[in-house]
Amino acid sequence: MATGSYAPLDNNPISSDICSSSSEFYESSDDSVVDKNFVPSNDDESSDTSEEGDSPVPTKLSRITETTPEKTPQTRWRQRRDENYEQVKRKRRRNLGQEYSTVKSKKLVKPRELGSPCRCQKNCRDKLSNSHENIFTKFWDLGSYDLQNSYLFGAIRVLKKKRSYKKKQKRQESSRQFTAQYIVNVDGRDVRVCKVEFMSVHGLQNCRGRIDHIVKMKTTGAVVPIKDGRGKHKNRPNALSADQKQSVRNHIDAIPKYQSHYSRANNINKMYLNCDMSIASLHKDYYVPWCQQQNIIPVKQSAYRKIFCTEYNIGFKLPKSDTCKICDESKIKLDIVKSNNDDKEEQRLTTSLTLHQNRAKAMQNLLKLETDRSKSTTNVCVISFDLQQAMPIPKLTTGPAFYCRKVWLYNLGVHDCTAEQGHMFLWTENQAKRGADEVASVLFKFLKDKKDVDHLVVFTDNCPGQNKNWQLMAFWLQLVKEKWFKTITHHFLVTGHTHLPSDRDFALIEKRHRKYAPEVYSPEGWHKIIKDANNKNPFKVTVMQQEDFLKFELLLANVQKSTRMSNKENLDFSGVYTFHFKTENTKSFFVKHSVNGEYNEVNITKKGRPVNIPLCQLKNKYMEPIKISKKKLKKVQSLFPYIPPIHLPFFNGLTSRESDEDVEIV
Repeated sequence: MATGSYAPLDNNPISSDICSSSSEFYESSDDSVVDKNFVPSNDDESSDTSEEGDSPVPTKLSRITETTPEKTPQTRWRQRRDENYEQVKRKRRRNLGQEYSTVKSKKLVKPRELGSPCRCQKNCRDKLSNSHENIFTKFWDLGSYDLQNSYLFGAIRVLKKKRSYKKKQKRQESSRQFTAQYIVNVDGRDVRVCKVEFMSVHGLQNCRGRIDHIVKMKTTGAVVPIKDGRGKHKNRPNALSADQKQSVRNHIDAIPKYQSHYSRANNINKMYLNCDMSIASLHKDYYVPWCQQQNIIPVKQSAYRKIFCTEYNIGFKLPKSDTCKICDESKIKLDIVKSNNDDKEEQRLTTSLTLHQNRAKAMQNLLKLETDRSKSTTNVCVISFDLQQAMPIPKLTTGPAFYCRKVWLYNLGVHDCTAEQGHMFLWTENQAKRGADEVASVLFKFLKDKKDVDHLVVFTDNCPGQNKNWQLMAFWLQLVKEKWFKTITHHFLVTGHTHLPSDRDFALIEKRHRKYAPEVYSPEGWHKIIKDANNKNPFKVTVMQQEDFLKFELLLANVQKSTRMSNKENLDFSGVYTFHFKTENTKSFFVKHSVNGEYNEVNITKKGRPVNIPLCQLKNKYMEPIKISKKKLKKVQSLFPYIPPIHLPFFNGLTSRESDEDVEIV
């Protein structure tokens, strides 16, 4: 996209809410099971045959095919790591010929060693040319019982016996039909040795049964050695049948599920059930009655839980907090109207609620579209910002601290949606408050590094004291006047459905605090928690100084707070969805009162001689630290016995005001 060609996305279609739920379980059809590993025998009627006298037709071999395994899906349970199990480690040490302990008696078994040379007349050890140690090492380095057997299988030759001698006592021939030869490869040549030397050089001098078993396999005509089948039997009378397991899968597949807004980007396969459900209730209240209707023997809850947790990636959504007041009020009204059978009022409320939810969804889609659009060009930046809930200092787990007031730490999170980077700006209540001037001061500090961007797009909630006020609009207007940006577009998401990227950043901070650092004694403690909250992409933390906060209310001297738009209609400031500022027209800005509406111009030119105050000449808002009330300071000082002395200098620097009047909103 060429520089200067950017324009805000207009007429974004309202996406309808297609999420629907159903409380009924639907019966799935039974599909026939086809055994893909079936190999037809020679007796099958379908095999190719040739009549007598005809040329033989080669039979097409049917081979077992193995498909490429797919990537292991994520589940509720962590995947097993068999290599970390003690039993697997013990087996690995045993197959490597190392020292290990038995399972039951914990008896220590010594490592494998070379056996003594044989005493036969052929002096087999001398034939090996001092390579017996190398043969021993290479054999046990295979580390697999089956691989070792394959090696032994190829090193043993079985031939029919050439002669036999009658036994002296019974005068009858021996029942032996074959003769075994033992071959060892030495420097690329095969060397025949006796059985004793063969076992000794491989460290199998006490494993005659293993050698005899391989010889027996060769005498029976085996082409390859049989795999080790120890511990792999199928004699499990209490095992679940395939039909029972499938019944659990069919039931889980029939449960209505939905995706979460927050996890959809990182884990698209994660699904959720309602917060009032659990695996136990699903089995008891739904699965068992469902099986009775289908005439199926239900499995136990433990088996249901295992399949649910190992084969599916389904979670249970936490109870909602900070829900939308319009949605909650409309749902209560709908329940009352339905009980009174007022169809007309029910239709009106349903339409109004659906329109409200569609607007919220359309604004969320706009946020995603603008973010994706900004990543494809270099002259557009999309940000969102919000104030986190005030964090108390100190945060203690001791009982008395619950009843005491604390000093507050403020955090304004600015999320760069284009770069996918979170920025945190921190200050304490003795440095500054948290109004429009403080928000504008943080944004002013943040945007100093964005002067190479032509178009700025902002998404926030509708908080009037911080985001949606004339003071912040005057700040945006001054930025385009000084040509920091060519255009600035400020979008306000629907109240109750904001779901800003900054909120997800705050959730990581809360999680880090609850899990790893429940006690915080100083502002530096919160700073460390915030820095460590995001392991993949750490937040950039900026500690604000008191001189960083400026008086942006001075910019209102050149702004006329107009109450009408250019089309003579009233300006509903609180109901504006979008403010748009551009360098070509600094005497007015443009607003939209609906998601898909048209921009209307608002003239804000003030009569009289204009007073131009550039941003670089703004005065500091605070000249000295802010004093807190005596009551609060007294309560904070009562917690000193529970705070390590190294953290007390911050609290000793606090001062109190003469008046005890203290009004706080947290």
